[in-house]
Amino acid sequence: VEAFEQAISLDPANSEVFRFLGELYAGRGLGLKAQEAFTKAIQLDPTHVEAYYQLARILWRQDKREEALAVYQQAVRVKAPNSQQAEEIGDTLRGMKQWQEAAEYLRSALVQEGSERPALLLGLGEVYQELQRVDDAQRLLSHAMARYPNDMVFPIRLAQIAAEQGRQTEARQLFEQVLKKSSRISEAYFGLGQIAFEQGDFKQARRLLMTGLRYDPYNQKALETLQAIQGKTTHHG
Repeated sequence: VEAFEQAISLDPANSEVFRFLGELYAGRGLGLKAQEAFTKAIQLDPTHVEAYYQLARILWRQDKREEALAVYQQAVRVKAPNSQQAEEIGDTLRGMKQWQEAAEYLRSALVQEGSERPALLLGLGEVYQELQRVDDAQRLLSHAMARYPNDMVFPIRLAQIAAEQGRQTEARQLFEQVLKKSSRISEAYFGLGQIAFEQGDFKQARRLLMTGLRYDPYNQKALETLQAIQGKTTHHG
């Protein structure tokens, strides 16, 4: 810190020094000092795009979401975001449940060359679901599953969509495919258990849900379904 302060005293109009100082403060968990440093960097150089993003991240961590979004928007006015920056803004909008705007930024991130990152594909797929764009979500997640065949999150999401749409056979097949590749995916057991429960096969549902709870013992929906099974079987008995 002392070295940066000395550099500032020698060149107080150097925005990059203030940005580096902000990074140092942020790394030490000094959020307010980091915020002040990034703000000063922007004041000295309003075109310093990276300082905007760093300031926005600090504000987001402080739960100042509207302020963070406003800073991101300032950055976009200075320069169109690259793929990772557009994804960052899209994820911020997701956190604020601004689904339409999130979709626009995430789609912008996706169409840029070499940007098919798993988290980006998953995030955009979930935003499409929130927007009730089920066909778009399924197309994107199917593409992601083919692109990343060892990432089980994509067939899980596709199976969950199929189950929500009442396509239980398709959902069951996807969940079972997941378990063939990895027998420790709790969401697959919970999905199969829920299907069995809805079809009235309470014994099978209990077995599947209990297996899933070995890997995720506090899953609220699974626990509630087990309680419902207990009520139905007790009443039936």
